[in-house]
Amino acid sequence: MVRDAVALLEDVPEESIEVELVPELDEALSLAIAAAELDREESERLARRASDAVALIARSLSSDEGYSLRDIGVILGVSHQRVAQIIGAKPAPQGGTSSSKASGRTRVTVRSVTSGRSGAMSKVARGRRSISKA
Repeated sequence: MVRDAVALLEDVPEESIEVELVPELDEALSLAIAAAELDREESERLARRASDAVALIARSLSSDEGYSLRDIGVILGVSHQRVAQIIGAKPAPQGGTSSSKASGRTRVTVRSVTSGRSGAMSKVARGRRSISKA
């Protein structure tokens, strides 16, 4: 609509007119927007740094410590498929293991936050080794 009007008033082809709307904001709002953009850039930089650190940790847990992809996923709070993507390996089949040092059982300790009591329960995890490295 603005392009049509300018083209008509200036007697130039409509295609030669470029319209850019620039909002006029008060200084405080402009400064807040600039600060938010800087924060977003810093957040993206920190996210890349954290991602690099997680990848280094995942690779170390896999190659140096011998943890399975599933165990690394539990430790890092991600799926074993995501661990495989991070370290560049293929995930083990659903019933399999990516480690040959499997013990057959994992002991899980459950602590109640409200009562402070703790109990242990044994969970069968065939083909997986314990996450604890005692």
